[in-house]
Amino acid sequence: MTIEAWFLPSMIAVLFWGTTGVLAKLSLRTLRPFDLIIFNVFFFFLFVIAAQFFSDGLEFDLRGVVLAAGIGVAGTCGQILSLYALRHGPLTMVSMIGALYPIIAMGLSFLFLDEAVTVRQGAGIALGVISILILARADAKSA
Repeated sequence: MTIEAWFLPSMIAVLFWGTTGVLAKLSLRTLRPFDLIIFNVFFFFLFVIAAQFFSDGLEFDLRGVVLAAGIGVAGTCGQILSLYALRHGPLTMVSMIGALYPIIAMGLSFLFLDEAVTVRQGAGIALGVISILILARADAKSA
């Protein structure tokens, strides 16, 4: 069995992202969502500047920069809403709902990138939505 080059970095990213959810929930005990974002961006910027010393230099392409700005806007809006939800809701539910973002990515890649959606992927989407509905309903009953 061959493991694709993208698989291991993806799995490590999941570990980091999972950790950030817990760190965010703990931080929100003493910081407001916007304050948390300010500190997050500050340290992100410092880390990226340090990491730039190990790269091949900064590339500039206007289309890429415009798309990067879109990533920044969409990511920041999503982060603000996620932190608000996290401050007022349980990490388990907020993170599981947030984990459904591949549904959006898959739909947009189908529409704009001409990527096919396989039956297996469609089944995964359906199961993901069903699982969130089941968990949300169970959580509502226990509240």
